[in-house]
Amino acid sequence: MLFTDIEGSTLLVRRHGERYDSMLAEYRRLLRDAFGAGAHQLN
Repeated sequence: MLFTDIEGSTLLVRRHGERYDSMLAEYRRLLRDAFGAGAHQLN
């Protein structure tokens, strides 16, 4: 199991507002791609 933390995420939400959702989705996509198709994601 892998847990990640985005340092300064509260500031990022404040700074980027609604764009943060798409940024977070891209971050998760990159992690999924990096760790392969056999991984499972919990939200």
